[in-house]
Amino acid sequence: MIAWLAAAALLITSGRLQDDLRAAGESARLAWQRHDMAELVKSSSRVLVQLPGTEPSAPVSRQQAAALLSEQLKGYEEVSVQVQSVRELEGGRGVVELARVYRVAGTTGTRKQSVLMVYRRGGSKWELLEVRLSG
Repeated sequence: MIAWLAAAALLITSGRLQDDLRAAGESARLAWQRHDMAELVKSSSRVLVQLPGTEPSAPVSRQQAAALLSEQLKGYEEVSVQVQSVRELEGGRGVVELARVYRVAGTTGTRKQSVLMVYRRGGSKWELLEVRLSG
C-alpha cells in the first residue's frame, strides 16, 4: 500500500513538473513571437547561446544573452512560433523545442528554424540554461 502511494505521488509530481515545463515552453514561445529576448531569459542568471554558424558561447549573463539573441532576430518577422516538443530528462533537466517560421522583413518567402532550449529545475521554476538555433 505504501509503495503504491509513493508511486502515485511520484507520478503526480512528475505530471506537475512536466506541466510546469510546458508552461515555461509556452512562455518562451510567446516571448520569441514578440522578439522579447529579455523576457525569454528572465529566469536565468547565465545562458549558453549557440547561433547558426558559430561555436557555442561560454555561458553569458542574461543581459548579454538577450542582446545576442535580439541582434540575431533583427530584420526578421515571425510568421509562426509553435512549441514542437517538451521533454523532461533525468537530473532535473528539461528540453523545449520551438518550431519557428519567419521571413526577412519586407519579403514574402518564409524560412524554418528550430530553437532548442535546455532548462534546469531550480526550486519551483525552470531556469533557462541554453538556447541553440539551427542553421
